[in-house]
Amino acid sequence: MNTDTILTILGVLLGSTLLGQFLSNRHSVRMNRKELIAGATKSALRRVEMYYRVRRRNANGSDDSDIRNVFHDVQEENDYYRSLLTVESVWLGASYEGFIAALKRETMPLIQDAWDSKPFGPGAKLQDIKHPQVEHLRAQFARDARRYLNPVVRPLMRIRYWLRKYVGDDGYGSL
Repeated sequence: MNTDTILTILGVLLGSTLLGQFLSNRHSVRMNRKELIAGATKSALRRVEMYYRVRRRNANGSDDSDIRNVFHDVQEENDYYRSLLTVESVWLGASYEGFIAALKRETMPLIQDAWDSKPFGPGAKLQDIKHPQVEHLRAQFARDARRYLNPVVRPLMRIRYWLRKYVGDDGYGSL
């Protein structure tokens, strides 16, 4: 074997190793981003579950303090994810903030009515009550997350964010 052949083989091996590392790292980063977005969505949707917790609270009020503590935990968790998403992307953090605000607008009147009404206890039948309509909000945030994960669309979303910032629309009905 001559030197050129050895150098060619070493170059191919080094190149394929670097390509493998690059692809592996890219996949790992993408999975971490997906897990971050999934955790943020789960945290946001805990607000909806709080409505049902209030509806099912004990009639004697023994768990009211626990429910209030969970509300506090949900708020802290939402703030945590908002910060993480804003570090990842300013416009994705703004989208998440709009998602949370829209969830609050949808659920807070229902939660307030549930606090004001008579507690039903853990065995309450909840079929005849109004349910929060949040699927369209979840779908909007999922669309924004998919756009974030797409490297081609991501720069366009940054431009869209800046345009919406001046118009005052966050995509969740804030106008």
